[in-house]
Amino acid sequence: MTKYIKIIFTFSVILNIALIGVVVGGAYKKHQWRQGKFQHNPELVQIMRNNIEKNQEGFRKKIKDMKQKREVLKSIIESEKFDREAYDHQISKILENKNEMAEMKAKAMGETLSTLSLEERKKFSNFILRGVSGHGRGPRSSHDIKH
Repeated sequence: MTKYIKIIFTFSVILNIALIGVVVGGAYKKHQWRQGKFQHNPELVQIMRNNIEKNQEGFRKKIKDMKQKREVLKSIIESEKFDREAYDHQISKILENKNEMAEMKAKAMGETLSTLSLEERKKFSNFILRGVSGHGRGPRSSHDIKH
């Protein structure tokens, strides 16, 4: 092997190792995020699961309804002649459904909060406020959940 080929081979091996590290690190971070920030408190996880299961059927109905309304909206948008009145009416229905879902979520969160101690409510307040305010799904940083 010439010196030039050895250098290229070495560089290629180093680059592949770095790429594998990036892929594995990204998968690990994604797995950590999916586990959620409540894993360290099994009681809280159980309370959240119970409230989610209790309200799940209502959420499923709203999601199914939302999908149907989106399909109607899609047909309005893709029709030969655009009907502004039908569009406005369908958007109004979609926004109403979205507000109802947000209200259901807030009520479920209220049920959960009513079962928590003051310390637990303080600990998760930023996380909860972020979810209620609609600024993203879940925490964006470790500051959202106080340790």
